[in-house]
Amino acid sequence: MHFLWRNSRIKLSGGLLFWREIGGNSNNVVFLHGSWYNSSQWLPVMERLSLHYHCFAPD
Repeated sequence: MHFLWRNSRIKLSGGLLFWREIGGNSNNVVFLHGSWYNSSQWLPVMERLSLHYHCFAPD
């Protein structure tokens, strides 16, 4: 089974929050990145784990 990527954003008083997520209704895994990069570094890992977890990566 393959899941679709969901890219979302919300405007908050402190700025704009963007995140990517993939996976079903299972346990959550949050992927954090370091400074000066973005969540795209986690895309291959998230795609593989999405078969067993709901993967979430904020930017």
